[in-house]
Amino acid sequence: MLAEIIIDELAVETIIGCLPHERITKQPLTISLSIQYDIAHVAQTDNIEDAMNYASLVDEIKVFVENSEFQLLEGLSNKIFEIVFTRSQVKQASMFIYKPNAIDRVKR
Repeated sequence: MLAEIIIDELAVETIIGCLPHERITKQPLTISLSIQYDIAHVAQTDNIEDAMNYASLVDEIKVFVENSEFQLLEGLSNKIFEIVFTRSQVKQASMFIYKPNAIDRVKR
């Protein structure tokens, strides 16, 4: 039995980018995740100990991202997915990363 949780608009700041000025100053990113996971066991036990700890997952992602220094969003995304899939219940995930300072004349 699959359920889906949405972690929407996690705000972080990190070194990200290839340009010289991007390697000096942290930039804002907004990360949204959609995670499909197996709830069959926890639905039967109704025990918090069997549930995925979303707060812990968010904290782990936030700490990792804020301490990382990737050049590309693709590399950062891959590492975030690695963190997500360490939870055994996770079956599928998708992600949206918004880098508002990347392109002029777009939503800020």
